[in-house]
Amino acid sequence: MPLKRSSGSARAWLLVILAFGGIAGLTVLLLALLTNIFERRQEARQPFVRVVEVTEETMDPKPWGQNWPHEYDSYLKTALPTATKYGGRGPGASDAGPADNSASSASSKSGAPAAMA
Repeated sequence: MPLKRSSGSARAWLLVILAFGGIAGLTVLLLALLTNIFERRQEARQPFVRVVEVTEETMDPKPWGQNWPHEYDSYLKTALPTATKYGGRGPGASDAGPADNSASSASSKSGAPAAMA
């Protein structure tokens, strides 16, 4: 009979140790979750780190580009010539106006006003 008592007490200790380990694990997970929540709240208060102070009156895009580099890169790409299937600004196009003025000259001969782009 003494063997049954020792195996029963060993099971009881095993259950106590497993319960303690489970509670400790849940506590660690809960603390990690709370830490994450508090970090996100701090990030929401200051969404980005300002490298340069800019105001609404700052017209030069370079200081804005130091605070928002991805947006500044996108802004710089708007100056590059790009071709589209809809006849957008392609290589060799100029800012002076349409490359082919034959449509406007033909409409001016007929007396109709030229269409504005």
